[in-house]
Amino acid sequence: MLVLALAFGAFFGINVLTRSGCSTTWVYTTTWPDLCRWGGLLSVAFSPIAAKLANRVDPRLLIFIGCLWLGLDVLWRSIATSDMSYWVICIPLFFMGVGMRCTTCR
Repeated sequence: MLVLALAFGAFFGINVLTRSGCSTTWVYTTTWPDLCRWGGLLSVAFSPIAAKLANRVDPRLLIFIGCLWLGLDVLWRSIATSDMSYWVICIPLFFMGVGMRCTTCR
């Protein structure tokens, strides 16, 4: 439960910080943070794959892979600067969806 709490904390922290960073630190208008919700697309697309893997692979392994994936995504986001482009902001959020799907497979 502690690992899942930390994983979800990282996920929601990145999403909240990205939204507030887009509207305060970076020069995007208030509409742009809503356009940074790319993580949901890959999460929905990866859901059937994660469900099939959950029946074949030990769930602890999937949760480990999901948390490792989220950790690497947070590490990727740690290089954020104030002059990042829109796609540099959104691509890590897009790939975060896979880690969330693996973490919540069971």
